[in-house]
Amino acid sequence: MKTIALLIALCSLAAQAQITPNKINLFTQYSKDIQGKTADQIHKANLKNYQKFIELDVDKFVDYDKAKFLKMSYAQETVNLVTKNPVVSSYHSKKYDPQNLGIGFCFGRTMFIHLELVQRGFDRDSVKKAYVVGPMQTPDGASWGWHVTTIAQTKDARGNEKWFALDPITGVTDVESWYSTLRNKFSKDKKLKLYIAESTRFGTTGVYDENMLADKFYNNYFNDMRKWFDNESRNTNRYAHPIEELD
Repeated sequence: MKTIALLIALCSLAAQAQITPNKINLFTQYSKDIQGKTADQIHKANLKNYQKFIELDVDKFVDYDKAKFLKMSYAQETVNLVTKNPVVSSYHSKKYDPQNLGIGFCFGRTMFIHLELVQRGFDRDSVKKAYVVGPMQTPDGASWGWHVTTIAQTKDARGNEKWFALDPITGVTDVESWYSTLRNKFSKDKKLKLYIAESTRFGTTGVYDENMLADKFYNNYFNDMRKWFDNESRNTNRYAHPIEELD
């Protein structure tokens, strides 16, 4: 079984089929995309661009033996794992953000879900990330400027392609519903921009990077995540049986 360090390197090499290029800063792009636009115009553009993503052929690496369409049971199991995990669960956020800087670690949870799916044998082309960028606020006044979730390819009852958003905050839902929830419940101006990115994007810019993951700012969050994966790989049979393909 691959160690988590090797898995991160392999996933990074897979980032060739660009959606929103990793080198683009999403805040810079957001400023350009909303300039002079109404909330309704931005919303319609988001839905149109997402439909274009659905129409893309995301397969760049042909892995015939890997599942390409995720079952709901696996999606829910993965999200449940996050909520109970000793590192990435939001219940442990104070440990990794002791000064309450508002780090949030949504980008950490998405990395965990991405690596968990790939480690379980799910096709790496069938995993991406969805971002919303724009001013958001909770009912109790907490504010932030962006959010991200891991998304995975699946099919509806008619066999049409759709994508799950595996977000512990909203639960497992389709990407359109995930976006609508964030727009309707948290957006301050209803001008959220939706972006689809490669699974290897780390935050609003850049990709998984050893130096970044080891940054002291994160208080060993990513080091502890790696240790958890390595322990599971070496000492359990968690990854002995790959994810099964959706019928």
